[in-house]
Amino acid sequence: MKILDAVYFRNNERSFLSIREITSEIYVKEYEKRLFCATNGCHARLCFVAKSGNKNYLRTWRDSIHSQHCLYSFDKVQGRLGVRKSGTIIGIVSRDQIRKSLIEAYDMENMNEEERWKLVVEKRQHGIIKMKRPKVNKTSEQLTLAIVSDPARLTPDAFLNKGRLYKRDVDTLKEKDNGQTRTVTGRIQSLSYINGSPILRVYKNNVFMNVRFEEAFFANAEQYYDMFKIINRLLKDVDSAILNATGEVRRKDENDEFELLVFDRDGLLLEGMPLTLIVSHYTTEQISF
Repeated sequence: MKILDAVYFRNNERSFLSIREITSEIYVKEYEKRLFCATNGCHARLCFVAKSGNKNYLRTWRDSIHSQHCLYSFDKVQGRLGVRKSGTIIGIVSRDQIRKSLIEAYDMENMNEEERWKLVVEKRQHGIIKMKRPKVNKTSEQLTLAIVSDPARLTPDAFLNKGRLYKRDVDTLKEKDNGQTRTVTGRIQSLSYINGSPILRVYKNNVFMNVRFEEAFFANAEQYYDMFKIINRLLKDVDSAILNATGEVRRKDENDEFELLVFDRDGLLLEGMPLTLIVSHYTTEQISF
């Protein structure tokens, strides 16, 4: 469970720290093995976890135990033995999940650091620590759920397997996201075309990737090809316009960059709006930024 503050002990002196005061360099030099839970009467040791995009947090040190009354108290359970089928099953996310995820991602991108901090604290204070199922022993075989968007990869049983839709910033994508459906947030740098298909170049914290739109995106709606031209006008009016898109993450071998393949027309927001709404507003001159 993520923890956002700690008590720091050194030379019999005690001080409180928030996660915003800790960096990887300072942690290694100063705080390692000296951070403890800030709850009164709890002496569980904490360690620092570094994440890109100002998403660092603290977690409980391995084998350290929180007091029973502590918010972060949890019961450690022994692994249970079991046998599961091995391999990968294909699953999907619904359009309602996609729409909700895009809106949440846009709202998060517009928050300042203080607002983000407040949201995280509120979730922590109102959250319920759920009992975790005992983990299956590592020696047993397990199924892996792959959430895909590409219609060509769907199986007859895919619609029976609903998965969770994770959000990522461009600079926080990891190898484990490769081949999975994700909602990705970044800032638009430019629009280009390859063989008539639009490609958006997006970035976050100096990390870049391409967002491509596959044939399924334009199926029975070829007018969308022309709609993308309005993005150049948007980029003139809005500096670093926000893009939120849901699709499959792939890693390109030639430049080791990730790219996002968008198949569903509901899987794109520009400055918090669908492409059709931006075109409509510009056409009637009802839009202003």
